[in-house]
Amino acid sequence: MHVLSITLRGNACCFDQAAYVAPAREAFTLKITNSAFTLSGRPLSATVLLSSSRDPARAPVPGRPGMETCITAKAIFVVPAVTAPDTETATVQPLAPGDYVLQVREGWGKAPG
Repeated sequence: MHVLSITLRGNACCFDQAAYVAPAREAFTLKITNSAFTLSGRPLSATVLLSSSRDPARAPVPGRPGMETCITAKAIFVVPAVTAPDTETATVQPLAPGDYVLQVREGWGKAPG
């Protein structure tokens, strides 16, 4: 099975790569490592969303620069929250050929504790 290894970082781009490629019509595994911590050293948790690039879960609000909506229901797949410095894996069922986006759900969540 194809594995997409992804590292989340605590900066504006969040992901360690600009693009990821997975085979169409085949299940694949997302292996997500969260390396994001606060400035004070506390771990952050993140939930990764996979959605169609034509209708992403997170999208800008027209006419409202810097504002976004996050409609988790638009996500094709939601990876359970990953707290730094953990690594989690999740199997994604086969997808049709096309372009998809990986996004971190709105904002970084603070880890419990």
